[in-house]
Amino acid sequence: MQRRRARRKAAKAREGTPHEPWTQRLLGRGSARVTFVVGVVLSFPGVSYLDALDHIVKLDPGTVPSILLVVGFCLLQLLLLELPLLGFVFAPDWTPGAVRRFRAWLARRGRLAAIIGATVIGAVLILRGVLNAT
Repeated sequence: MQRRRARRKAAKAREGTPHEPWTQRLLGRGSARVTFVVGVVLSFPGVSYLDALDHIVKLDPGTVPSILLVVGFCLLQLLLLELPLLGFVFAPDWTPGAVRRFRAWLARRGRLAAIIGATVIGAVLILRGVLNAT
């Protein structure tokens, strides 16, 4: 699979035409309507958000702690969006390079990082299930 992907990438590089993702091509047209729809879809609550709200309700921590838990979860969930925004506010010269370096790291090591992360989470869940079953 990786060899096939590498061959396709090399063939595209030989063609000399950089491949731009369809999302960037779509948003690059400058249509306010398309941008609005993409924003709505991306900000629509997902399963993890609804599950977190369910867990918070089951905790029944009270009004102020509930608000703090929801805000904290939202901040953590959107951390990869918020960090560059804060970087552009506080260090606008440094941030574009940092974002490029992070994206390059993800391109090189992202799959391995995802596999390791999923393995660790899976192991923790299995261990938790075994410990709670006894």
